[in-house]
Amino acid sequence: MTSAARKLEITAEALRSALLNEDWAAVGELDLRCRSEVDEAMAVVGGETELKRNLESLLHVYRDLVSACQVEKAKTGAQILQMKKGQQGAKLYQLFG
Repeated sequence: MTSAARKLEITAEALRSALLNEDWAAVGELDLRCRSEVDEAMAVVGGETELKRNLESLLHVYRDLVSACQVEKAKTGAQILQMKKGQQGAKLYQLFG
């Protein structure tokens, strides 16, 4: 396994772990690292089979990441909506209370 492919594999594992732990700060940092490591791995000649395997694995991680982000976005939107409803209720209570 080439050094670039190994780095990519390690970063993908760390990204998967950060996703499972919902450590969004780490996900952001690992995403940036992953992008540079993909560029580095693409520049290295040879080991195309292992690189393809690593990139396919990384693709699955990013699919999971996008799904998790969509779920978090929906949760956050629902929380904001509830807060707005609560604020409106409090205003009515103050107005008529």
